[in-house]
Amino acid sequence: MKNSISKFLGILFAVSIVISSCSKDKPVSCDASVIENDIEHIEDLFDNFDDDPTTTNCNKIKKGISDFINKYEDCDEAGAEVDEAREFLNDFDCSDL
Repeated sequence: MKNSISKFLGILFAVSIVISSCSKDKPVSCDASVIENDIEHIEDLFDNFDDDPTTTNCNKIKKGISDFINKYEDCDEAGAEVDEAREFLNDFDCSDL
């Protein structure tokens, strides 16, 4: 599971770099500072899970990633990253905890 977490955090970092190049006329969903805050929130969820690997904390990660996808799926510059986040979400399994 740690490999999956590391991969996803890498994806989030890539999203923040890609999104930071969005122009000012893009919707709020492409604003780099907003995305960075959301990434920090997801990183906090992963930290909480590392400290207490429970099904509840795992499900919080899944919800956080799902919320991230829903919020940024309309940002053209993040299309590939959103697709990767969807793939990660589909493979991220909380049932074995």
